[in-house]
Amino acid sequence: MVVAAAAAFSPVLIGDAYAFKLFGITIFGKEEDEGEQVPDPVRYHVDLRADTADPDLKEALENSSRLVSDQKQPVSGDLGIVVKARDDRERLIAALYEKARYGGLVTITIDGKNIDDLPPNPTFDRSGPIPVTVDIAPGPVFKVRRYSSAAMLQTIIPPITTSPRARKPARSPSLGPATRSSNN
Repeated sequence: MVVAAAAAFSPVLIGDAYAFKLFGITIFGKEEDEGEQVPDPVRYHVDLRADTADPDLKEALENSSRLVSDQKQPVSGDLGIVVKARDDRERLIAALYEKARYGGLVTITIDGKNIDDLPPNPTFDRSGPIPVTVDIAPGPVFKVRRYSSAAMLQTIIPPITTSPRARKPARSPSLGPATRSSNN
C-alpha cells in the first residue's frame, strides 16, 4: 500500500500543478493572471488645459485628476466616461480649493459636448479614443490679512481722547448757575 501511494503521488505521474486557494489566499502554485477585464471597454484621450502660470498649481491639478492618471485603462461603456468625468470635476474643484482658488471654474467636455448637457445614456463614436477636454480657469488667489488686536480695536472702537475739555462735564447754558430756593 505504501508503494502504491508513493507511485500515485510521484512527480513523474503528476502533470500540471494548479494553484490551491483557500478563502481567497493562494496556498501553493501560481495564481492565474486574470488582469482587469472591463465589460464593454471604452478608451479615451484627455487634454487638460489649465490657464495658469503657476507650475505647482498645474502639477496639483494633473495629480488629482483621475481622468489623466487612468488614461491608459479603459472604462466600462460610454456612461463610464461620463461618471468618471463628473467625479473628476469634483476632485479638480477640491484641488483648486486646497490652493486658495475659490473662484475657479472647471468645464469638462466629452466628444465636444459639455457633461452637463449629455443625455442620461450617452453614446459616443468609438472608432478611436473618445476625446475628453478639461478646461480649468483657476481664478484669483484668496489671501487672509493679519491684524494685530490693537489695530482691530482701533477700527472697531474709536480711540479715546484725553484732552482737558473732554474730561469736564458739560453745562447746559439755559440753566445758568445753580440757585437756592427757600420755602419759609
